[in-house]
Amino acid sequence: MTDPTKDPIHDTVHRIIRRLAPEQIDGPIGSADLVDELGFHSLALLELAVAIEDELGLPPMNEADAQDIRTVDDVEAYVRAAVENSAA
Repeated sequence: MTDPTKDPIHDTVHRIIRRLAPEQIDGPIGSADLVDELGFHSLALLELAVAIEDELGLPPMNEADAQDIRTVDDVEAYVRAAVENSAA
């Protein structure tokens, strides 16, 4: 298993989420719900998606994929899959 403390995708996703989260984040956020626990609303979620796409050079997220993302872990899994698909 990958050590999350040495994983650039994990680090980047968590850094961006912490920077943009409407609510103060203390401690681990892996399974935190973006809306219910971290206070993201629709505009903040859009800003988060754009920030991640820009920083990692990913294509825009489609609406179907966006609807499946609920937690920080979901964001990280999506980014990991998008990075692997763009490298293929």
